[in-house]
Amino acid sequence: MERDVDLEIARGTAAFARECCRYEPDQWQLDVFRDYDDPAKQRIAMQACAGPGKTRVLATLGYKFLVCYGGPDAHPNGYALSISGDNLKDNLWKEMAVVRNASPFLQAAFEWTSEKVFAKDHPDTWWIKARSYSKSADPETQGNALS
Repeated sequence: MERDVDLEIARGTAAFARECCRYEPDQWQLDVFRDYDDPAKQRIAMQACAGPGKTRVLATLGYKFLVCYGGPDAHPNGYALSISGDNLKDNLWKEMAVVRNASPFLQAAFEWTSEKVFAKDHPDTWWIKARSYSKSADPETQGNALS
């Protein structure tokens, strides 16, 4: 896959959101991206009302993972996990489509289906897949969702 992504985009998630995903992040989203870009931060939690853009942040991070960690010899894989299939389909997976559809680069490089986002030139090895488990699942079942 030909990667014509500017080095600044590859470095900063805020730049990636603007230049590749084609939107201007709100200030709180910029704060999340700054923390994400800080190697000392291992976990980030977002708590907010419905509708402020949490899912847009997650979709942006998913695409940044695919774009910036992939290359000729590195084909990243990831899972988008949710407590229910409906939650995943109606929220994050829909937003993955919205972000892709706003970006000529993402449209050219990645395909979106109802269960998988993948690199067009490496569909079997470079992807993020949707996974879910029941709200009542025990820890073992939850762990198996990633196996």
